[in-house]
Amino acid sequence: IAVALGGPSRGELSAVPRALEDLAAARLRVLHERSFLDDPTRLLRLARYLARLGFEPEPRTAELAAAALATGALATVSGARIGSELRLALAEPDPAAALAIMGELGILSALHPRLRFPAPLARRALSLSPEDEPAEPLLLGALMLSMTERADEHPQRAAYDLLDEMEFTGPDRDRAIRTATLAPQLVGGLQEARTPSQLSAALHTATPQAVALAGALAEEQQRTEAALNAARWLTELRHIRLQISGDDLLAAGIHAGPEIGQRLDAALARKLDGELIGGREAELNAAMEDL
Repeated sequence: IAVALGGPSRGELSAVPRALEDLAAARLRVLHERSFLDDPTRLLRLARYLARLGFEPEPRTAELAAAALATGALATVSGARIGSELRLALAEPDPAAALAIMGELGILSALHPRLRFPAPLARRALSLSPEDEPAEPLLLGALMLSMTERADEHPQRAAYDLLDEMEFTGPDRDRAIRTATLAPQLVGGLQEARTPSQLSAALHTATPQAVALAGALAEEQQRTEAALNAARWLTELRHIRLQISGDDLLAAGIHAGPEIGQRLDAALARKLDGELIGGREAELNAAMEDL
């Protein structure tokens, strides 16, 4: 659909057949029968535009998409191009919707038989995730859950291979797989923690994305205490820090070495549990006490 900006046709509207009718009816239609075969990445763009615009596929377009997937059209496209389209989906205004539609259309299972997107779980995790944290790592981690859940010798191998094939960067790949692998393991610690310091200890190696996904998994499993603990850590406890540092302990006469970290950890645990009142002086006194 276009409007001429100059010349004798200035202001005139031009459109391919049925374009205006499809726009009015909120439909997406391919321009010709071989569209998805000539460029199978259009299958992923179909899902992105359906999610972004809230449209529906025109019936024949839906048939053509299903037929292209059934004949393995996506296998003819390089992993780099698929990865580029997937990264665009993750950057959509509602990326969870785009990924969910890819799953409904059969696009994800065409990319790998074990690839699934748990849309309700991912949306719950997004609601728990802090606003200052990017959504893409969490969503990619949720997408990798089904790739890492096997209890075999190398449960992460398929996920690594898939993301490498799609040319995700090493840091993005590793963060997504770590999120998918760690989140289910965190649920038990979240459920068992009874104090803020125990909760902090259980999550000391976890990213906010992994904790948010763990909280969503806990809610799905009806482990209420774990879900509440995940939310509390994300909104409150992860921001609690000591005002003192290792330099303060060195200046106070503690020798350099592991003892510095041990004393800081002990002081932080007491602060988390509400036992320290009085700022730097109270923290330093607590850190200097006998371990």
